[in-house]
Amino acid sequence: MKTSCARFSMTVLVAALFLGACNGGGTSSSSSSNNSPPVTDTAAPTVPANVAASAVSSTQINLTWTASTDNTGVVGYRIYRGGAQISTTTGPSYSNTGLSASTTYSYRVAAYDAAGNVSSQSAAVSATTPATAPSSSPEAICPGGTNPNPNVILCEDFDSDSPPTNPWPCKNGPTWHGWAPSNYGGPLSCNTVNASTHRSDARAYGISKLSGTNDTVDIEHTLPGNYPAVNIRFYMYLPTGSASEIMNSSSIHFMFVGPNNAAYSAIDFRRRSATYCGTACPSPNTNGENNSGYEWVDHTMLALHTYTPSEDWVVETQGTPFFWEQHENEWHLVEVRFDFANSRVSMWIDENQIVNNYPMVFPYSSVNVLSFSGYSNVTTTSFGINIDDLVVSTSYIGPRVN
Repeated sequence: MKTSCARFSMTVLVAALFLGACNGGGTSSSSSSNNSPPVTDTAAPTVPANVAASAVSSTQINLTWTASTDNTGVVGYRIYRGGAQISTTTGPSYSNTGLSASTTYSYRVAAYDAAGNVSSQSAAVSATTPATAPSSSPEAICPGGTNPNPNVILCEDFDSDSPPTNPWPCKNGPTWHGWAPSNYGGPLSCNTVNASTHRSDARAYGISKLSGTNDTVDIEHTLPGNYPAVNIRFYMYLPTGSASEIMNSSSIHFMFVGPNNAAYSAIDFRRRSATYCGTACPSPNTNGENNSGYEWVDHTMLALHTYTPSEDWVVETQGTPFFWEQHENEWHLVEVRFDFANSRVSMWIDENQIVNNYPMVFPYSSVNVLSFSGYSNVTTTSFGINIDDLVVSTSYIGPRVN
């Protein structure tokens, strides 16, 4: 028994010495850091925040969001539409194309890292693609055009004949082309049919609001009947400095529509701008202006406006807002639709629809008078608004064809 124990001890000692030599001597392999198991990344990125969806055309919606963070770095984002993943992207934006017109789409976004960790999906956001732009009318040259549209009610390009006075119109001045000047306004508030700022041919109508007065002389045109819905198409030009002057007022109107010159429904300018705030916008518009997720501050924008029975206005419900201070000294196509019978309004700028059938309650159900006006609630402002190639129709009109 003693001999067997000695042999066993010697065997163990030799084995221990051998292992120690293989490990650089003296230390066991269990203490070596070279064989420690790797640290596993199990932390998911943060959830994408401030996800916003904007319909930029009848077939495309753009998504943007605040970039996620991660302990090892975000690799990309998964895009979900209607609950199903449709794509991935590496940056905090995505354009979903090939969509159908007049359709609402819902989206969520999730971030992932190199280890395959995926964040929770963001809150759902949705956007509705606009209707495909109606075909344009060939009626846009006055009078008549080469293929007159029977839906056209009024067409005025301010080109034929010369105005009866210069400037025209002024308070209690003569009628021209069916436009009758109002009997109010001051001697400094005459407007003009101005040859130097026209878009086409000879002239455009210029509304010139001078400092020291609130309003200019209106002109009004009686339509040949009472219409439950009308489209109004015109080209607009703001001279240098006009947009900033307009922003000094909370509201500036330049056109009224209604029965018997009732000044209740207008196209005007509002001093607003786009700052994304989602569902946490300042009170009282906690979902943004017109539930758009945006708060409008410090930009010059066109608005469709009613003063009664309850004041309401809209500048944009879809697409990309149009800021006029970025487009001074440029002619741009504007078309609006007032549907008095169904209490709806729409607006297109350069054929891009930015107000889509917005519900607006009017105090009347038809229109028979169109008026140009240059009122501002601030007397110290001075600005110009030039109008050309005006068409009023019962259907969509589109750009001038010439």
